[in-house]
Amino acid sequence: MFPISDENPSRSFPFVTILLIVMNLVVFGYQFTRPAIDLELFINEYALFPVEIIYFRNLPQSQLFHPLFSLVTSIFLHGSLAHLLGNLWFLWIFGDNIEDIFGHFSYLFFYLLTGIIAGVCHVYLNPDSTTPTLGASGSISGVLGAYMILFPKIRIKTVIIWVVFFQVVYIPAIFFLGVWFLFQSLGGLATLSDVGGGVAFGAHLGGFLSGLVLCFLFTRKRTEPKRFRYEPWRESRF
Repeated sequence: MFPISDENPSRSFPFVTILLIVMNLVVFGYQFTRPAIDLELFINEYALFPVEIIYFRNLPQSQLFHPLFSLVTSIFLHGSLAHLLGNLWFLWIFGDNIEDIFGHFSYLFFYLLTGIIAGVCHVYLNPDSTTPTLGASGSISGVLGAYMILFPKIRIKTVIIWVVFFQVVYIPAIFFLGVWFLFQSLGGLATLSDVGGGVAFGAHLGGFLSGLVLCFLFTRKRTEPKRFRYEPWRESRF
């Protein structure tokens, strides 16, 4: 399943979501315009190494910043163009509505906080790993968790691929994101490791679950009736 759009227009301009997208694009552009040796040094300095967090000291190849700093910097790194575009597409579809509900600066804090929690979950599951971990997936998973709680009935326009055929359907967010969470859970169980297959499933799950919980702390009070704060603008269609 791949989302195309949602039926949930934002009532405020999502400048933080756009800023995050631009920052990720700029960092990625910087990464892959560097010579190979510079890129390796860059990844070593700013990616997350679980063993550094556990033992509270840098590996020999990353000495510039304290290890805890990487819990934030790793959120803005990506390993490939597909990795980057997939993350940013999900952020673009789901992030604007969460920013609208939380408020701009609270949303930015929420994004960073869920990303940090996702990183900590990854470290907990892989304490001795020396494999660099990078990507915004943990933060975006937090956004998805908040979206499922706040907009469960919003319809997501989705492409479903059947071998060589595809179909466009409209799926309630609670089902779409529930299936997404199920696949992340199965992926984590199948590998019995957060780094199996190059995907940090534990970080995704940690970010999503933290988003589920923290959204109640970050949601602003609105003057509109509750049904307009938490239900879709086309709720009568269900």
